[in-house]
Amino acid sequence: MKKLLCVDLDGTLLNCKKELTEENRQAVRLAYERGMEICIASGRTYGAASAYLKEMGIEGSVVALNGGQVVHRDVEILRETMAAEVVRAAARIILATGACGYFNDGSRTIVVNGSQKWKGSNPQPMEFLSDEELIHWLESEQTGIIKVSIQESDGERLEMIRSCLSGLEASIAKSDVDYLDVYGKQQSKWTGIEALLRHLNIKAADCVAFGDNENDYEMIKHSGLGIVMSNGTEKLKALADRITSSNEENGVANGLYKWVL
Repeated sequence: MKKLLCVDLDGTLLNCKKELTEENRQAVRLAYERGMEICIASGRTYGAASAYLKEMGIEGSVVALNGGQVVHRDVEILRETMAAEVVRAAARIILATGACGYFNDGSRTIVVNGSQKWKGSNPQPMEFLSDEELIHWLESEQTGIIKVSIQESDGERLEMIRSCLSGLEASIAKSDVDYLDVYGKQQSKWTGIEALLRHLNIKAADCVAFGDNENDYEMIKHSGLGIVMSNGTEKLKALADRITSSNEENGVANGLYKWVL
């Protein structure tokens, strides 16, 4: 049996209502009870991702912010930050387009053009800045930003923003339907998983990964067993070792029972 299970959240472990179903919870919990190390590999923050480990009663790991921060059993083993000039360039594009921007340093999230509704439920501190305050913050501080996320519900506008970002020395990938992530050029969920594999002394061949979107590309490609959801992108499904059912049909549970457990 594989030794490390890495699973994405949005569009993968969670259904379209962002819920962890009982079927998926039981399957991941069974893998844990049979001795597998469990890792949430997500574009989300460590606090947001680790909440699902707690919900499942699992002591595990989180590869957060698309590989920029790795935490094993509450101990941080990796943190990679972006070049300040890339962060500032992304910020200028966000301000020019009026999109919602999230700037995360692994401990807090700076938000511009965002809704305050998330403030009470987010496990990490959130600071909401005006355009002018954001510009001042970027000019006056060493940002230490790991990942910038851009939220735009209009698909055409999101692709327009992607084209504006394309000249940056950064990785750019969708993490959800209306989210575009900007992060380090050499960074990916897989680079974070590699750091975890070294820490745990586990080989890449003994890693199984579940994903659905652009930011899962490298971990599906390099894991010993890459399983993609049927709702995943066509490019990702072309890389898959196996294709499971959708996130609305408990695809993680189905894939675990069929090919792993």
